[in-house]
Amino acid sequence: MAIALPLSALPAVAGHATGHPDGPFAFGDSAVIAFPFGAYPAEYDWDDMRDVAFTVDGVQRTATGEVRYELLITTPELGRVFGVSALAPQCFADGAASDQPTPLPGTTELEEGAHLYELQCAVPEGADVLEVRFTQRDAEGDDLSIVFAGVPAGA
Repeated sequence: MAIALPLSALPAVAGHATGHPDGPFAFGDSAVIAFPFGAYPAEYDWDDMRDVAFTVDGVQRTATGEVRYELLITTPELGRVFGVSALAPQCFADGAASDQPTPLPGTTELEEGAHLYELQCAVPEGADVLEVRFTQRDAEGDDLSIVFAGVPAGA
């Protein structure tokens, strides 16, 4: 089973670790999920796991009642593209959904590298805590809930 952890929780020499995938992770931390190398499920090398990192950062409240943020997905060489077409972040303000899930714009089949998505969501005035939630399927087909939480900066 793939596990998401904040990078700060991993020992400096750790290759992979275990923990609860639901976080929540602070804005700026990374949730890491290990995926096997290989082009097709029948070819996956379960002894060659590689980490895909998800980071929500740059969380900024605007004067118009929105929050803008960046989702960075850092993908290693996997021997295939990494699909995120089903990934649709949703914002929650003080625990209540504040907006509809937002499908990722642009490319959702990611090659090796860092992929930055600039996103936004509506947040009611006076909301203190913002959560950005999304689900990512691991290599075994299990859906992992990933939550980033914190207080947006600005206005």
